[in-house]
Amino acid sequence: MFYGICTWIITILVVHLTDYNEAGYLALAISMTNTYEQIAWFNMRNYQVTDATGKFSDSQYVSSRVISCTVAFALLVIAALTGNSLYQALCIIAYMPIRIAEAVSDVCHGINQKKERYDFIGKSFILRGIGMVGVFSVGLIVLKKLAIVLLLTAIYQLMVSLFFDCRKTFSLTEIKLKLFDKELLKLYRDCLPLVIFAFFMSNQNNYTKEMIQSLCGNDILGIYASIASPTIAVQMIAAAIFAPFLPGLSVLLAEKAYDKFNAKLLKIYAAFVGMAVVVMIGAVLLGRWGLALLYPDNILDHYEFFLPVVVVTILNAIVLVMQGIMVAIRKIWLMTIGMVADFIILALCIRPFIERFGANGGSYAQILAYAIYIPFAMISVCVTIRQWKRRLV
Repeated sequence: MFYGICTWIITILVVHLTDYNEAGYLALAISMTNTYEQIAWFNMRNYQVTDATGKFSDSQYVSSRVISCTVAFALLVIAALTGNSLYQALCIIAYMPIRIAEAVSDVCHGINQKKERYDFIGKSFILRGIGMVGVFSVGLIVLKKLAIVLLLTAIYQLMVSLFFDCRKTFSLTEIKLKLFDKELLKLYRDCLPLVIFAFFMSNQNNYTKEMIQSLCGNDILGIYASIASPTIAVQMIAAAIFAPFLPGLSVLLAEKAYDKFNAKLLKIYAAFVGMAVVVMIGAVLLGRWGLALLYPDNILDHYEFFLPVVVVTILNAIVLVMQGIMVAIRKIWLMTIGMVADFIILALCIRPFIERFGANGGSYAQILAYAIYIPFAMISVCVTIRQWKRRLV
């Protein structure tokens, strides 16, 4: 949470220390690199920490991360240089090593977690968070060039990952890089549907911002992204609320206690509704005050962006929880195919929506796509559990 707050703070600082134009460049850099970070991580952390039988070794997890980070960076560079201005491409490429550092730290944290060395994980996030805010703010004040400042921030992050995370983690276990180990293919195969899901889901936000920048301009993107930034807290809160439910669901499935599973599922769905109501009431009552507190006064000239973005964030949080439930019932490929279809719906709708409603059209397109995906996921869970109950009879 501390590191997430620090990442959010730099999106506030860029507005106060530069302008909304630079904020637009940063927003697209964060959004686009987030998509390719999914390739670097390969959505492997949960798989890694639950590998209780040691199907794959620590060395294999680290080796797989070296390969996936290299591939992710190469693909990001190609994508950044295609369809972006040179300065925007430089900002995107300069931000990507921050994502690589996060991916390197993540595989180390997986090992730390299995060894119950949470102190290493906590210190790492604190070091990287403080340094990110410090280097970014001082660099922006002195240099005034976002691309250079992002590169300096990335260098700091990589240093922490290599000289703190790797050094501490490698003192716990022997690591030998095995970049040509055939077992790595099996590891990637097991995690493939999860990374496809994560790639298309994260790319929805990226594609929306790209279309807003293309059709409305970089200044509008900067304002839209700045207004959207505080709503990330909704996802953090949702993760804290719903995460405790998911392990219990897996236990009930293993015990074939399907009635109890359905009862807990109904509680989760009720919590979705409760969360949505509370967040929307809070947004209506405190939205203007909060935006005026965080940003220059002219941000309120575009307050109409705020509530649709809040709805998008609520639906995004629900989709992430439904992902956990779909993984629990092992409908991973169905979940992934649904997300690919979800992205196609967004891609078909977003241009006419933005042309009709301005930047809010990007939010409306995301709301439509998620509003189709969420019932699809809920129905899939319901049908699966019903089929399993019939087999018991």
